[in-house]
Amino acid sequence: MMKNTKIHNDRISDLPDELLIHILSFLKTKEAVQTCVLSQRWRNLWTSVPCLYFDFDDFLPDHLDFLPDDLAFHDDDLKEYETKFEQFVSAELRNQGTSNLGSFKLSYNNRYGKSDSITEWILYSFNCKPQELARLVLSYTANNTGNNEILNGLSNATNLELITFLSGVLHQSVNKSPFSKGWRMKNTKIHNDRISDLPDELLIHVLSFLKTKEAMQTCVLSQRWRNLWTFVPNLDLDDGDLKEYEIKFEQFVSTALRNRGTSNLDSFKLHYNNSYGNSDAITEWILYSLHHKPRELFLYVYRYKEIDLPDLLFACKSLEKMDLWLDFLSYKNLKTISLPSLKTLELSAWIIDDYVMNKLTSGCPVLEDLSLRWCNVGTHIISSNQLKHLFIDDFLSQGEIQISIPSLTSLVIHSSRGLILLKNMSSLVKAHLVLSYDANIANQEILNGLSNATNLEFDFTGQGFMVILEKELLNCPTFKNLKSLHFDGYVIGNFHLIALFLQHAPNLEKLTLTHYELPPADAYRKNTSKTETRDSQCEYVPLVEIISKADHERVDQLVKTLHTYVKSIGKLNMYMNSATEL
Repeated sequence: MMKNTKIHNDRISDLPDELLIHILSFLKTKEAVQTCVLSQRWRNLWTSVPCLYFDFDDFLPDHLDFLPDDLAFHDDDLKEYETKFEQFVSAELRNQGTSNLGSFKLSYNNRYGKSDSITEWILYSFNCKPQELARLVLSYTANNTGNNEILNGLSNATNLELITFLSGVLHQSVNKSPFSKGWRMKNTKIHNDRISDLPDELLIHVLSFLKTKEAMQTCVLSQRWRNLWTFVPNLDLDDGDLKEYEIKFEQFVSTALRNRGTSNLDSFKLHYNNSYGNSDAITEWILYSLHHKPRELFLYVYRYKEIDLPDLLFACKSLEKMDLWLDFLSYKNLKTISLPSLKTLELSAWIIDDYVMNKLTSGCPVLEDLSLRWCNVGTHIISSNQLKHLFIDDFLSQGEIQISIPSLTSLVIHSSRGLILLKNMSSLVKAHLVLSYDANIANQEILNGLSNATNLEFDFTGQGFMVILEKELLNCPTFKNLKSLHFDGYVIGNFHLIALFLQHAPNLEKLTLTHYELPPADAYRKNTSKTETRDSQCEYVPLVEIISKADHERVDQLVKTLHTYVKSIGKLNMYMNSATEL
């Protein structure tokens, strides 16, 4: 006697044919055909399904169907996939028989296949009187004779409800052939591809706003779009766009450059986290871009090994803007820099010594905008006669850095760690300084170099700025051009020094105080002796803005302290959380 024996019934197969066929109608034809191997019960069920959906993408490898076919495969490989698809469709239509169809869908972007086969498939669907012709995606349709046969099939249809897409060649034939008087199509729509009718120049301009991978993919839309992407003047290659696919970034870039053509570039952008890849390939890509005379060049490459940068990188006469992030590489073998058109230069994670700085200064005669981010700065002086904007972010220096640029109009220094001396900056208009406390901060020279500015913003951590003010206010220049002054950080409790600064700004129109961690209310009373207050009082400020996250009690005390040091205030605005006015 058998114990705990279970016999599993195939309950799905026991369902009526009509219900199983209805279920299969929700599948693509390839999936429905595959059910014939389940059992004898399922062998011929799919042939009675009233819906046919043939999709060429089902025959491509899953990890490559994001690329245009002619870029993802060699010609022989693509022909092989198209042949298999056409053989499958023809075989299944033969097996389908002559029963009427509820829906016929065909999605096929054929490059090398037989256009006559496509005509046969469509005519087959018409003979089976489909209620819905849901989708035709055809880059190449039949010849003119085939088009006429398709149109004749359409004219005889009595229950055709929807046509959502017609390929370009067939569409032209429809426009030239008037509808038959006996045409009884219901809710029929023929959509004109108005975008494809736009001029090449405009379409190429639109594609220039896309990344290269996205622009390349448009070649599958139709014959009209096949080669448009190759004329886009911008290349934006980012390995982050390809991480979800099983394809090597280096192969993708090489394919894109090989198919692009010979037209010049306006912009070349490469973002590559290449720790173990082929550095020679990177050099080749850079050379490709330089030979196509780019106006802008952006290189963000992260490596553990140095890259053999071509000499042409620093001798490209077409470059106007260059942004290089090359992971703390030192260029001791840099022979020369000759960038006669370069106006904007951003260097990130560079080692910059006097040798490199001198080469940059002498080799970029029209440079106006210089940014140094996360650089190890070993130079002793940054000087120029034409530089207008200087941005320094989080640089590390072991020695003294003197900045002397008479032509400079804008200066931004963030979180510097080193000794800074600001010298001749007679054209300065705006400056924003964020200085961390440093052991050498008492030796810094800041205020004299800023004396001609009209807009100053100071953001200091700890008591660093107070040390500078206490030293430099003794011989502080007059800020005769200063209109707007902004203090941000932990300095608001030291109003006697701020007020002394205000005494040297006779034409100030606006004072802004931003503070996010106010000290206790009684801290404002520490520096309010009568002698100190009298010596540091400021006569008048037209507009004062206070921005704070402190509670109302502390802000009220802050306002009282402000009135102690400023005799007259034209208008006072107070904001909480940098947004809500009190």
